[in-house]
Amino acid sequence: MKDSGQSRPEEETSHSRYGAGRVVAERHGGFEKRVAFRDGLERWVRLDDLEDVTRRRPKSFTGPKFQPIPDEKMRARQLVEAFRLGIVPCSQVEDFTFGRGKEMEKLRNWLRAPSKGTLRVVGEYGTGKSHLLGYARGRALQDGFAVASVEMDPNENPFHKPKRVYSRLVRSFRYVSRADQREKGFRDFLKEALDAGFLDDHHYFSRLAQPDEDLWNWIEAREAAPRPVPAYDPNYRRYQSLFDFSTAANVYCYLISGLGSAAREALGLKGLLLLFDEAESLAARHTPYQSQRGRHFLTALARMAGNNRRLLRHPGISGLPYARHANDIPFLYRIPCGVKLLLAFASDYDWHRISELKGTPRLELNSLSVRALREVFEQVCERYREAYHPAGDFDAGRLFASLNSRRNHTRTFIKGSVEVLDWARFNPGKPLKDGLNPRT
Repeated sequence: MKDSGQSRPEEETSHSRYGAGRVVAERHGGFEKRVAFRDGLERWVRLDDLEDVTRRRPKSFTGPKFQPIPDEKMRARQLVEAFRLGIVPCSQVEDFTFGRGKEMEKLRNWLRAPSKGTLRVVGEYGTGKSHLLGYARGRALQDGFAVASVEMDPNENPFHKPKRVYSRLVRSFRYVSRADQREKGFRDFLKEALDAGFLDDHHYFSRLAQPDEDLWNWIEAREAAPRPVPAYDPNYRRYQSLFDFSTAANVYCYLISGLGSAAREALGLKGLLLLFDEAESLAARHTPYQSQRGRHFLTALARMAGNNRRLLRHPGISGLPYARHANDIPFLYRIPCGVKLLLAFASDYDWHRISELKGTPRLELNSLSVRALREVFEQVCERYREAYHPAGDFDAGRLFASLNSRRNHTRTFIKGSVEVLDWARFNPGKPLKDGLNPRT
């Protein structure tokens, strides 16, 4: 049985595999051609696999024309999709923070207090710890801090792997340059500090006078190798090693404190704020040795942020483990180091394991009040209307009452808000109880 196809006048063409030939028929609106090749065989081939076809190319199949979504509606949809996950985009955190006036004021006061190096944010899962850290990040950038953050993970970057933690902090490093008021990253920061004549006595950063990509990868701890060039290079021994040892807390505290000092003294910033989300992963199931090393690193960070003078001297007198192959690297570069730590922990974390954190300020997060939740729901409804323009209007009071009676935590409530609005939009007139998920 012959292939069906509409006959067309013959035209010369060529194929990268089958060679030259003549088009003898076409089908599918001209998107496939039947070609008689010089090897004596005829084959159906796609138009875009052919060359030198002299006929005009077929028009695209007609189909529905999609209208571009206006920017405002697109932004509203992006926001709703973030709400669907129970989060708020970083750029919108300050505008979508409700019922946390006292907590935000305490946070701002802590940022303004140079003598207070560490703050603990404590709350159950879903109460908004990550949201508050996002607010702190934006506020600190506006107030003149450099900021770096890391979401602690027991597998990817646990506390007992200081090099990985440092690498994540470097990748998220941001600051607003006083020179042009633009937000920039880690490499621009170091270039500005070195150009200002600072860090020239730093064991690591002073090696970046003329950095290439290998040097940047080394100082950003992107490479597994401790040094930036192969061992046979004559310059290899000029560079200090970035060890991946669990005992190398002195190396990475020294690096971080150098960044904090540079922020204050070279760039005119207020310091460096480090944000550690899900810090309770310190208690994840590791070996006793790994858990102990993780606690030691966090202890060293807290002492560094507290400008402990003992950390300026030989690392051996700190009472903490340190890298024996880097015994000339102290835990602290200078005083004041200009570093502040903001640590988010779950409520059930055992504080007795880290004595350095017992006396640090604590910011407790409880569930939002009904009034604050109503504000949240009204804002979600407003953005939902902007995003989808549903027919009719929602009975916001009825929806909120049904949702609030089943709420658990703030994150779950926000996710549930979008779900009930979806149900109301796609099921007009149906009882809401039919659409409420028992998990909402």
